[in-house]
Amino acid sequence: MKRFLAYMLFSAVLGTTGIVASGAASHGGAGVEIVAESVATVTTGVGEMTISTDQTQRFYVFSITGQMIKSLEISAGEQKTVELPNGCYIVKCAQWSKKVVVR
Repeated sequence: MKRFLAYMLFSAVLGTTGIVASGAASHGGAGVEIVAESVATVTTGVGEMTISTDQTQRFYVFSITGQMIKSLEISAGEQKTVELPNGCYIVKCAQWSKKVVVR
């Protein structure tokens, strides 16, 4: 019988320019351990939010009421900008979800 162990570590640092979030996942099986780290950055500007990541991920942007505004597939090293009206939003990916304010 194969044994599967998953460990998820994530931390977030809120700065003046935005949110930097990282997650590390460790999967072990058959005596082999593989560690994958992911770092994504969300920055806000006037009427926009920019998301960049070091691994291909799907991001979801929700309004504060829970309505999905946008779904984005962002490739490794790529960055995408979403134009949004002023307000509070929730950005979510597989490892984390964060509140973001666009001013």
